[in-house]
Amino acid sequence: MEALSKKFNLFGKHPDRTTLILRWVVAVVLVGLAVAAVLAGIAHAMSPAAIRAPKSTHYHFRMQLINDGQPVNFGDKAFQTPLNHDVCSAKLTKEPVHFHDRVDQFVHVHWDHVTGALLLKNYGWNLSGGLPGSLGYRFDKLPGVTNVPVHGKVLPQAPQDARYYIYTGDDSSYRERDWNKFLNEDLNVFFGHPKVTASSASSTGLWSWLVPAASATSFPEETQAPPGPAKSTQPTPAPGKSSNSPTPRPHNHSGTQGQTPSPSPASQAGGGQSQEELAKINRLVGNVVIFVQKDRPSDQAVKKRFTNLVPMLLSACGG
Repeated sequence: MEALSKKFNLFGKHPDRTTLILRWVVAVVLVGLAVAAVLAGIAHAMSPAAIRAPKSTHYHFRMQLINDGQPVNFGDKAFQTPLNHDVCSAKLTKEPVHFHDRVDQFVHVHWDHVTGALLLKNYGWNLSGGLPGSLGYRFDKLPGVTNVPVHGKVLPQAPQDARYYIYTGDDSSYRERDWNKFLNEDLNVFFGHPKVTASSASSTGLWSWLVPAASATSFPEETQAPPGPAKSTQPTPAPGKSSNSPTPRPHNHSGTQGQTPSPSPASQAGGGQSQEELAKINRLVGNVVIFVQKDRPSDQAVKKRFTNLVPMLLSACGG
């Protein structure tokens, strides 16, 4: 730069035409670099750590979402990711989470530290803010920065006066959970399996020091339910709504298996394996049922969902 300055008199008082052009070129380049740095900083700040520095994992859970009385069919084509080398690869997949095999409920998680907010945003419910139409940007292969777009806006619109009621468990025992924890926690932690993977998605270096990590929107904090037969948490209203419903009791029911959707030809039934063996093969960390509606669901409605879990299968990827 110094040699260039001397040759063309870049900083002299009486520059010629060539020097003026070079001054403009240098100015434009510097402004462009500054703008790019600012945009990269904004993208970094608005990208959750799980997206900024993704790590590979692979586990599953079953999810049912009942929106204003209507269950969402995640086996529908709109939610499905085509079965290809990316879906079955042990390497980092294109999408952090996906559904495949035309199987309802069965969520495949392939990126470490994914939260419920990221899962819902991937299919159209943005409860975490951030970049519209995007889960964030990957900064794991600098200087390249890669956008991670959402799968699509395929979830039905939630009622304006709706509140979120969330339960985990199975057909013999289930309990109400904290909606905020589902949105903001690593799903492994939420389901009580923090050691499914040992990788960390924390960002390192100058970026993490300069820019804090993004997180899901924080709704009003709720009282937490301790393990076992103790008092459950209050439901969380949709943003801007208040909570005045009574505190529910925990549920412990025995029930028979209900009707389940038919598996696709791409999947095979578990054969002679026990439920415990299938859970291990599938790395199943839990089951979750979400009701999005104005009033608290009845015990009968919740029980019906937990007796309607899809059976565990041996997928085309072997889990």
